Amino acid sequence: GGGGGGERAGREKHPRGTHGGLAGRALALAAGVVAVAALPRAAEVAQGCLADSTSFRPLRESAGPAGQGVTAVVLGFALDRAGRPSPPLEARIRTGVQLLQQGRVERLVFSGGHPGGGLRGGLSEAEVMRRFAEGHVGDGGGTSGAGPLRGAELLLEDRSTSTRENALYSLMALAQEDGRGAAHNLGEVVVVTSCFHQWRARRVFRRAAKQLNLATQVTVAPLETDSDFGSARAFERTLQRALQHKAWAGVRAALMVLLQPVAVVLDSGVALFHVVREILAILLYFSKGWIAF
Repeated sequence: GGGGGGERAGREKHPRGTHGGLAGRALALAAGVVAVAALPRAAEVAQGCLADSTSFRPLRESAGPAGQGVTAVVLGFALDRAGRPSPPLEARIRTGVQLLQQGRVERLVFSGGHPGGGLRGGLSEAEVMRRFAEGHVGDGGGTSGAGPLRGAELLLEDRSTSTRENALYSLMALAQEDGRGAAHNLGEVVVVTSCFHQWRARRVFRRAAKQLNLATQVTVAPLETDSDFGSARAFERTLQRALQHKAWAGVRAALMVLLQPVAVVLDSGVALFHVVREILAILLYFSKGWIAF
């Protein structure tokens, strides 16, 4: 009698335990979906926290002759395997060229040496940026009233392999270009870089200017947070290009619905990775005294 009652009690408890396990798994799945859905917004907020373009004055607010004595320094970034500018680097180049064509600055410096310790396609980042600017955005395409780039407006700095070297070598090149030495006033230097890199880049340039005894005002050109890994979205753009093949014509729309969220999540993950790496770089630069507050 007693044994049978125990068996019945066990059988009664088992269904409740099963329901509890299913509920837990459903809750975990829901939490995972929410976390994944929040990734793009988290990436945008994280990038925005490291942006630092509040000191930049648009052309319409700039005092004095438009662009006079102002230089934009476009910082290099990773090239793709074929040696072409990656999407974030494209955004930097386009912004720098736009500043020049609109008259906000009077010259451009493309700063970037040999990526990864060696050349890709035999070219430095600076040379790749120059070619992209002249071949894709230097003809005025997409910019109202813009004219072609002129060689005299471009300066290449192709030795740097870090943000600190970007600053030191670019400022030294500008001082040499002007034929001036120590204590020379370089005017305003507008740093053009991605949002997640702006906070460190501005302070590194300020510190480098002090070390070189060069008087300059360092500002940062505003880029949309999307320009980092948003509208640039490497994974999403790759997916879109792949689906343009005629083999996918019949199922293109369905595949986009299924795969685009995955691409967005991957791009957001890349963005967060760069934010974390940038925070670590800030700590390193601070410890070495390479940042000026």
